[in-house]
Amino acid sequence: MKQISQNWRQILSIQIGGAICLPVIMIGQMIGSELGLKLGFVALGIGNAFLLALSIPMAIISYKKKKPTSEITQSFFGKKTSKLFSVIFSITMLAWFSVQLNLISISIIEVITLMHLNIHVNLILLNIVLGSIMSVAAIFGIKSLKVLASLSVPILIGVLVYATISAPLPSFTMSSTSLKMASITTIIGANIVAVIDMPTYFQYAKSKKDSLIASLVLFGLALPILECVGLYLGASVPKGSLLTALIANGSAIVGIFVGFFVIFAGWTTNNMNLYSGAINSRGIFPNFSYKVRVLLIGFIATIASCFSLINHLSIILAILGVSLSAIGAVCLTSYLMNFFLKSELVKSQQTLNLIILLFSIIFGISTSFGLFTLTYLDVLDAFLIASILTIGARFIPYKSIKKERENETAI
Repeated sequence: MKQISQNWRQILSIQIGGAICLPVIMIGQMIGSELGLKLGFVALGIGNAFLLALSIPMAIISYKKKKPTSEITQSFFGKKTSKLFSVIFSITMLAWFSVQLNLISISIIEVITLMHLNIHVNLILLNIVLGSIMSVAAIFGIKSLKVLASLSVPILIGVLVYATISAPLPSFTMSSTSLKMASITTIIGANIVAVIDMPTYFQYAKSKKDSLIASLVLFGLALPILECVGLYLGASVPKGSLLTALIANGSAIVGIFVGFFVIFAGWTTNNMNLYSGAINSRGIFPNFSYKVRVLLIGFIATIASCFSLINHLSIILAILGVSLSAIGAVCLTSYLMNFFLKSELVKSQQTLNLIILLFSIIFGISTSFGLFTLTYLDVLDAFLIASILTIGARFIPYKSIKKERENETAI
């Protein structure tokens, strides 16, 4: 595909269009209804601080490497693992498309019910119809993302502003007496995909400055604000659903706009999921065109949405959070070590990185089950262990590594 240079505003318009999605707002709503306003703000602050810190070096890598995420991982884990990471990132986007599509369909049916419209809609059929439309629309690539984002953002912002103003004033008493680490894991798990997959979109940045500004605004302002809207709605209507809070006893016209919000919020994000999945799956299907890869991933994801993956959202987010935190830690730490040591990884070090990655994921998952922990936060444990081991591995004086480096220098 032809390279397109974009300034930070253009990058941000696409990213924010995708960020204003039901899962992100729903996560904030879940946190608000569970923890209340005060502890909810603390949880959001910790989770987003971690994501922001991770996004800054990712913005620099994205600009300098100018490759999609799955291809960048080759330099840290070896060329033989390229297909493995293409599969991982493609499945991640496929899963998000399925969850988002299922949530859109459920939400549309709920809007119809809340507005007392005598219309029966079959959930599976709605999944298939919407998934097919989104898949066909996504074949136009990153240009279609810009068009869809520019059309949808005003509607999305309008609905959120109305819902926030119309919602009853929330109680400032705490719904929970203690901060739950699982809530922070959910926040990070819901958004870390956007951080790790930054290269797929930020590779088009005109300059390093554009990449950094877009990253800071997205993860420092846009996402936290959207989550805070969900948090406020959750604290305002703790026993209701997100759709109940959005409609806020409004008229039929409000219900129609909320319906458009549901469709556009999901469509914009799923367009990004398909685009990213198609770009990252190039290593799996090198002979397939971009359009064929989009349609293939869209078809599989649409079928998967009929099995209601959303019912297992917390488990999916926990696994994604731990796995992608570990991948991000190994990649970022290796990149920084390459910079400071003025040397690239050799094959045996790339293999060692893969072993470190697998161990860090297992360690992070064990934290979820309370077996052992460093910080009581599974995603942070996986990140720290991966970073520490990656740094330590660079100073292991293996003779084989020294010989490999000498051979590469000679070549």
